[in-house]
Amino acid sequence: MTIADKVALCTVPGCMRKHEAKGYCDSHYKRFKALGDVMADKPLRTNINRKNGAPCTVAGCTREQYSRMFCKTHYQRQLKHGHVMADKPLRTNKTRQQSC
Repeated sequence: MTIADKVALCTVPGCMRKHEAKGYCDSHYKRFKALGDVMADKPLRTNINRKNGAPCTVAGCTREQYSRMFCKTHYQRQLKHGHVMADKPLRTNKTRQQSC
């Protein structure tokens, strides 16, 4: 018997997520609490706004997508300014020199 065999799964047919509460995974349990039904025939929403490992869709940006097909910086700019400000360079994680 492996550790994977000991993990309890959600009791909703077809759901292979880990059991969290009352026999349901976290997503089905939240549905049950909010709606009174797990709505087993309705699929769970997945993150369709992100392609794991894919680069940001802003021209010249090679950072990984964070949300809405943008990297985290371009996504935050979109939220704050209404556009990604593609002409403004991204900051890099350079080590800051500390003064004595």
